[in-house]
Amino acid sequence: MNGLDVIALPWREPAEALAAFADEPFALGLLSDGSAERGRWSYLARRPDRTCVLQHGEEPAAALRTMLGPPSPAEAPCPFAGGVVGLAAYELGARFEGLDLARCGRWPDLVLARYPALLAFDHARRGVLAIGRGEHAARLARLAARWLQAPPVA
Repeated sequence: MNGLDVIALPWREPAEALAAFADEPFALGLLSDGSAERGRWSYLARRPDRTCVLQHGEEPAAALRTMLGPPSPAEAPCPFAGGVVGLAAYELGARFEGLDLARCGRWPDLVLARYPALLAFDHARRGVLAIGRGEHAARLARLAARWLQAPPVA
């Protein structure tokens, strides 16, 4: 069973919360300015349960299909309630367009990470949601809630 569990928490600035994990591999911050409906949410995610790094020549569509878990329930409390996040190099687009772009060092074409737990910062309501998804949603939401208590970086 793949569920969704949410814990409401008090506000903390997203950049301040993320700073505690700045040196952690695959720590993720999706930060907005909070000024409009589309900028209402910021996110902090850590500890992906799955990662994938594609080098030149590997098939990106198949890798993404493998990484995707079940979709977020329709009643998710925010636009992103966990799942796959990716970072694509400019050169990845050349594979779909049939172009021969010069390669830039050893930078991968695509990096994917799947996050089953995250913090969602609601700038409009000045609150934070700890969200867990999947088979262990409640445990993952509690884990994410503890991230908010990490001491600020001096």
